[in-house]
Amino acid sequence: MRGFRAPLLVLCLAILLSGLASARAGLEPVNPNGPRVALVIGNAHYRNVSALQNPRNDAEDVGAALKRLGFDVVVALDADRDGFQSALRDFAHRSEKAGVALFFYAGQGVQIGGENLLAPVDAKVDGVESFRLSAISFDNVLEALNHSPGFKIAIVDACRDNPFGGKRSITVEPGSGLARVEAGSDTLIIMSTSPGSVALDGTGRNSPFTEALLANIGTPGLEFSVMMRRVMADVLRKTNGQQSPWISSTLTKEFYFKSSGQEEQRAPAQNAALADREAEKAWGIIGADNDPEKLISFVKSFPASKHLTEALDRIAPLVIERNKKKVAAQSSSQKRVALVIGNGKYLHAKPLANPGNDAKGVAVVLERLGFKVRTEFDVDMAGFRKIMPEFSEAASGADIALVYYSGHAIQLPDVAYVMPVDSEPISRSHIRNQLKSVHDIISDLDTVSGLKLIVVDGCRDNPLAARLFGILGIPKGLGESRGLSLPELEERQVGDLIVAFATLRGEAAYDGTEANSPFTSSFLKHVEENGMDVDRLFRVVTEEVSKTTKGMQQPETVIRRTDREFLLRASLPQPASAAAAK
Repeated sequence: MRGFRAPLLVLCLAILLSGLASARAGLEPVNPNGPRVALVIGNAHYRNVSALQNPRNDAEDVGAALKRLGFDVVVALDADRDGFQSALRDFAHRSEKAGVALFFYAGQGVQIGGENLLAPVDAKVDGVESFRLSAISFDNVLEALNHSPGFKIAIVDACRDNPFGGKRSITVEPGSGLARVEAGSDTLIIMSTSPGSVALDGTGRNSPFTEALLANIGTPGLEFSVMMRRVMADVLRKTNGQQSPWISSTLTKEFYFKSSGQEEQRAPAQNAALADREAEKAWGIIGADNDPEKLISFVKSFPASKHLTEALDRIAPLVIERNKKKVAAQSSSQKRVALVIGNGKYLHAKPLANPGNDAKGVAVVLERLGFKVRTEFDVDMAGFRKIMPEFSEAASGADIALVYYSGHAIQLPDVAYVMPVDSEPISRSHIRNQLKSVHDIISDLDTVSGLKLIVVDGCRDNPLAARLFGILGIPKGLGESRGLSLPELEERQVGDLIVAFATLRGEAAYDGTEANSPFTSSFLKHVEENGMDVDRLFRVVTEEVSKTTKGMQQPETVIRRTDREFLLRASLPQPASAAAAK
């Protein structure tokens, strides 16, 4: 047995593993032993438009990586419409008992009239309608995924560029990128670029997005949301900021493509020599890396490596240094500002019991977390017009700026609004003057340097929906009247932005019977936990609210653009002596 300094190893492993365990507490991991199925499509050689260089390579490489990670993979290259549809039917059937179902597409894609269309290689381009009829709607992909009772992932590496080029018979919206998509329950949708933007094909073997995905997908012990932050950072760096991946998630559980102790499937003929080669290759990639999580993953994956002692010796000081930086991030030198609004006393709508309590509770905990908080109650439209510019000025250069709204809200086609207490729209032209859109709130935060965080605890149960329907001429049966969705942003740099809604699009949020709403109660419960980053906070809240309301309400977090971890509270690991004394 190789000799080493046992006390130091035990200490560093205990520190890191306890930190990882506490960071993951409260979320139930997806069963890693459940069946995994995947459909991978790469379309490059188009018959009626220019060919693409990388999609076949992307599909082949992603398919191979997924097979190594235990997926039952079907790869389709240069699929025409019939082949595409056949592959989707087979995928839907294979997904029926899958714990994880994954769809990956590389090729041309475009939005027409807000509908995302994936292009088979025989897509017709002699007119909008002929293209629409010959393309594959992304809705069909989501329908196939929904056959799975488990975790559903859709990854789309498109649009490469407008596939119609100089075809004047086809007109698409400027930018030609794909539109935003709503994720269903326990579903992750990953687009290689932000809504309305194009993805680059790249000059190497793979596109910038697929290259970044392949570099991270097989990392042991890397939780999915963390992996995607790394992918986003890699893509931004490779494209000089021209391309930013986008995620829509209703994830309520953690997911690992490869858990810390999971080994890739290997043929019996593979031996220790192959393991040594893999260890050397892995060490060549992460040996000089100062990420302790990567080092601990290396130790677990290659316990017989000659680099084991060196890796273990480096872990403890790196963990201590990392946690010092987390604590420093919460120091008084960081500028944190918050605007908290509680609207309950409506003049023309049913009053709500909890928004005032919600706002008070949120303001208290944010102040404890180092925020300079402005709290407002029962804000009318004139109040919004006064408050938002003042808050925008106060938030200038902030590291984190948070707007927390509790009260009535409404979703009208493609636009989410919060409701001032004097809202009483009487005509289509009055709506903009009577409601405050989430899009406008995002624009009001343009002065923020760091993270812009918007939390909307509504719609509660909007009594103005029927009247607004009549004004706009919308059928009363339309299910999008009450839930909220993130509006499309203009094509501009929005920086780090996270928007969290208390409910899915088309669904109502509950005011509750306690002092706070179910959503705000969960937020208050978890927001002050040590080591809690913003992204994970809302995944924990999503799971808890879904359970509390027995599935009647499920929050949604839309991450428009962020590749960084934002900790609301960080702490150093407790010294071993103190823990032992307890």
